[in-house]
Amino acid sequence: MTARIPVPLIEPVPGMRGVRFSAAVPDPEGDVPILSLGSTQTYGVNVLAGLPVGRSYAPGAHNQSVVVHILEGSGFFFLHGNELPYSEGSVFHIPANVKHAFVRVDEPTLFVKHAGGVNLA
Repeated sequence: MTARIPVPLIEPVPGMRGVRFSAAVPDPEGDVPILSLGSTQTYGVNVLAGLPVGRSYAPGAHNQSVVVHILEGSGFFFLHGNELPYSEGSVFHIPANVKHAFVRVDEPTLFVKHAGGVNLA
């Protein structure tokens, strides 16, 4: 389970609809600012998150299925061994234990991540 650390309210990032994130998930490649949207699933994740231009992450996997919905921004997302372009409206359905990552952020990116209890069958 990834620990969440409280951080002061983060000022809105240009291009991210004025969202004020309330926490951050620590990552060696750059903390990910988040705003919890609540969850109805035990151990579930339902967050709004933002990534600045230039951010990239090494592919990793989770033991639960994940859905990532891009609200705004553009770049490339690694999934199933491919770097796929994303833009506003893109949705990625990621089965459990499949490596994935934001590998290039070209425009500030705002996305919703749903994990746990997601049925991808």
